[in-house]
Amino acid sequence: MDIRLTFDGACLAGIVLDEFLDYPVCTGTIVEQPAIAPWRGYVAALHAADLEFDYCPHHQDEGPYEDTDLAAYVDAMTALRDRLAAGGPVAEPGWPVPSRDPDWLTTYLGFLDHTRWRAASPGATIIVGVPLPPSLDLETKRFAFRP
Repeated sequence: MDIRLTFDGACLAGIVLDEFLDYPVCTGTIVEQPAIAPWRGYVAALHAADLEFDYCPHHQDEGPYEDTDLAAYVDAMTALRDRLAAGGPVAEPGWPVPSRDPDWLTTYLGFLDHTRWRAASPGATIIVGVPLPPSLDLETKRFAFRP
């Protein structure tokens, strides 16, 4: 694996980069690791959200977290969870709703916390262009990012 994607220190997936890279986009193949099993539904939910402006916290050109789609998505999922837990009326958040279970959404919000994620080389060098959390397409097994 050229890139290890870890959540709370557990490697959920790796990326094997393609032999020929078409800069400025790097592409590769997702290699699932055993630790992904309990997180598979959350991985699928994030990929289905299809965030346009994700967050690369280590990239030198990244703006503030608050200006990203990830921040808006986390806010929307938090509001959804809170309304569901309170039993009040629920407005559609503008993204696919992955679950209407407040406990599931609470765990999902933890999964979306970029500070719990790392994208690094096997030698532990941070890969700055990988969004955290990464959007992984587990059907096609393809991954792309801009370094």
